[in-house]
Amino acid sequence: MYRVDLPISKSIAQRRLMRCAVEGLPLPDISTHNLPRDIQVLQEALQQDLQSSAVIDCRDNGTALRFLTAYFATKEGADVFLSGTERLCRRPISQLVDALRSLGADIEYSSVDGLAPLHIRGRRLSGGEITILQPQSTQFISALMLVSRAIERGITIHTDIQSPYIQMTEQVLNSPNTDIERDWSAAAFWYEAVAIHGGSCVLPLTPISCQGDKAIIEIFSKLGVTTTPTADGLLIERTHTPQKSIEVDFSTIPDAYPAVFAACHQLSTTLISSGIDSLPHKESNRLLAMQQLLTDGYRKLSHNDHRIAMALLVANCVLDDYDCISKSYPDFRRQYTEWLQTTTPSIDIIIPLRHGTTPNAGNATYVDDEGRGKKWALKTGIEHSQTELVWLRDNDVTLSSCTLSLTPPLAAMYILPLRMACPNGTFIECLQQTEYTIIQSLTLWSAERGHPLMCAGANLIVNRRQWLQSYTDIHTDIASGDDMFILESFRRRGLLIRPLYSPDLIATTNALPSLRTLLRQRMRWAGKALHYSNRDIILCGALTLLLGLSALLFPPLLLLLYFIACLLLHRSKRYNLYIKKSYLWAVPLILLYPVYMLVSVCGGLIRSKSNW
Repeated sequence: MYRVDLPISKSIAQRRLMRCAVEGLPLPDISTHNLPRDIQVLQEALQQDLQSSAVIDCRDNGTALRFLTAYFATKEGADVFLSGTERLCRRPISQLVDALRSLGADIEYSSVDGLAPLHIRGRRLSGGEITILQPQSTQFISALMLVSRAIERGITIHTDIQSPYIQMTEQVLNSPNTDIERDWSAAAFWYEAVAIHGGSCVLPLTPISCQGDKAIIEIFSKLGVTTTPTADGLLIERTHTPQKSIEVDFSTIPDAYPAVFAACHQLSTTLISSGIDSLPHKESNRLLAMQQLLTDGYRKLSHNDHRIAMALLVANCVLDDYDCISKSYPDFRRQYTEWLQTTTPSIDIIIPLRHGTTPNAGNATYVDDEGRGKKWALKTGIEHSQTELVWLRDNDVTLSSCTLSLTPPLAAMYILPLRMACPNGTFIECLQQTEYTIIQSLTLWSAERGHPLMCAGANLIVNRRQWLQSYTDIHTDIASGDDMFILESFRRRGLLIRPLYSPDLIATTNALPSLRTLLRQRMRWAGKALHYSNRDIILCGALTLLLGLSALLFPPLLLLLYFIACLLLHRSKRYNLYIKKSYLWAVPLILLYPVYMLVSVCGGLIRSKSNW
């Protein structure tokens, strides 16, 4: 069982440091190899010489900026400039400054009113009453609470907000210097990992904690993760199917939002969020930052935000920056990689082989069809497999990697991309390549939207047990179509279907060499379409047929077809399938498309069966 080494709680540790500094006590020894950078920033600030206009760089530590503003305002003789990163200097601070000024603090804005940098001259404050009914951050209240004991008459704070962070501050102020808990905010990303990838791990935590983020126990229980207390900590494991929809109030646990959002996205669970007003004012605008999971490509921006980076890393994304993770969890990436190696499911690659054909690569299980057909070969190979997932491929495709380079999220089917190559660069091959790019883009896009319309058995990962249960639905009387009939069966049974489009997972197949072989293949496709039963698939096919044939009677419709083709070609960039000059090749493709479709459909109606 993998034991996670969580960092200590940033929230508790920074409050403990502040309490000791305010009361003139030695700073606690909290050194550890996995010490969050934020804690180091605050430690260094509290140890600086405060005379002669000292410049203190809070970097991107919002907690340090808020707490140190209150601390230095009450520190007689201090003369400091508080600053930080550009993003930190745009985060709210005015409510805290106004509250301290009402107590007699000498604080000036060095650049823009309401924002850091700040010039603070410490002095003895008189104390009194402060009212903050709707704070932009609960850290304003915690900052005032922490310095209250340094003020002669103390501070009475009136607020209508209740927060686990305020309760945490009270506990730090009133409790002895006990050991600092491990970080529940960091644990959220392990819950995300288990929800998405399965497996299990042990976290050095207990459910009895002053940290508000322990609420993730209940949240992730709705996403399939069970939490069990043990002698070594909390055992978390994926044990059940996630709910279709969950509602979460993030007002007291804003740091959990990226992990919950990413998990829901990967599991196709609808997330209904409330209490998210503070998220645009974090290290990044976390509402916008997480939307890139819905709109951008395989590579993502971390936005220099540690929680965004960890959430996206767990969601199988490639990031522009991993260093920002050290802000709260320096060792996360190494630990996560180690855990993945113990969790990644083994997958058998099964390739059905026409009798007498020579295998084209190793690292796979080849099943000779013995003249009984592809579907029999697939069934035989899958029945003999011992793995939960099986990777189905055709012998005529090549793959850049024969191992799964990322751990897939929980699903019964994973639709993988296919790229078409043009060995000879002929006119027919280039048209096929453009058409196939359009088809693949639609295939992956529809799967992303939760309504998969197509898949290709030439590059497909399925749950072994679920495939066998659907075998009776694949029309063994038809010579082809196992992939689409399995897709329909999985959809009818309500099983989860996801796209995976890492560059390592793209298989390549060659374009057919002649117009005759191309039309024969398309006729076979059209013939098996008569047996489709899924409403979405039938509707998509009917609309495509209607547009194509209508363009024969009304040629201006070709402009609409070209526009749709260009949209899908542009979308193909997201799936790493984009081909140069594809927009140019789309012109002759669309011009010929109505006739090409008419021949394919008519031929498919005439011959409902064809060779494998």
